[in-house]
Amino acid sequence: MKHLAIAVIAAALLWSGVWVWAAMAERRAVTDWAEARRTAGAEVSYADLSVRGFPNRIDTSFTDLRLADPQAGYVWQAPFFQSFRMVYNAGHRIFAFAPDQTVTGPEGETTITSDGLRASLVQEEGEVLRANLEARVLNLGGAHRLALAGMTAALVRQQGTAYHLGLAADAAALPEAALTGALRLDGVVTLDAALAPGLAERPQLTHVDLRLAEYTLGDMALRLTGAAEVDAEGRMDGQVTVRADNWRALLALARDSGQIPAAMAEVLEEALTLATSFTATPDRLDLPLTLDRGMARLGPIPLGEAPRLRF
Repeated sequence: MKHLAIAVIAAALLWSGVWVWAAMAERRAVTDWAEARRTAGAEVSYADLSVRGFPNRIDTSFTDLRLADPQAGYVWQAPFFQSFRMVYNAGHRIFAFAPDQTVTGPEGETTITSDGLRASLVQEEGEVLRANLEARVLNLGGAHRLALAGMTAALVRQQGTAYHLGLAADAAALPEAALTGALRLDGVVTLDAALAPGLAERPQLTHVDLRLAEYTLGDMALRLTGAAEVDAEGRMDGQVTVRADNWRALLALARDSGQIPAAMAEVLEEALTLATSFTATPDRLDLPLTLDRGMARLGPIPLGEAPRLRF
């Protein structure tokens, strides 16, 4: 019995040493990363950094965290941020976000309010294998306003630098709209390099395969499917099929919420009315969205330059 007690005490002391070593290594990795980012010209600051979680976890907590990229003009601030992992599995982390955050960029400030916002990340040899994000409520305010409820998102690495993306929200709304719509996204994106946390150079899109992007709100529905190549400047070249049920109401929703200027909405309504007037279901839209070196055309209607896909 005495030998057993000695063995238990020795194992406990050994494990305590392992945890202390892992906690010190975690703190050192964080401070080294922060210093490397500062040397590269970024801003990293926090009021406090703590590492807890004994005996089995490494829980890293920041307070008053601020990350800034002066060259790109972006700043992210949060009153706290937490990272959790098991001592014996450094490649799998869970992150918890503060209910109030702000992101400031060239287009202004975006406030992020949430309930239950958390994420997980699995990596191997420094490259991302899969990631997940979920929130009971996620609201974006500012230049890009959006409200989501029951939101889940996932990214899974496939072959090479191709990643399967999925997103779903039980309820989604643009400004001035009720939270009654549902959102779903499924597709595969190909990058010019593998995703890896902490990269100084961000991988860029080279191909997008949109299997389905769907937004439904009552008797309104918008569905997009298609594929496009993306050049070094972020310009798209390909074709997407646009299907819309009760498209006039969808267009009015986009106009009233400020997503489309009123003048453009009026031109689109006239052109789409003409395009669908010869069909058996004039309230249903089914047209190709052609992307030609970054310029967009919906059926015969020129829309101008499409948004560029660059990080």
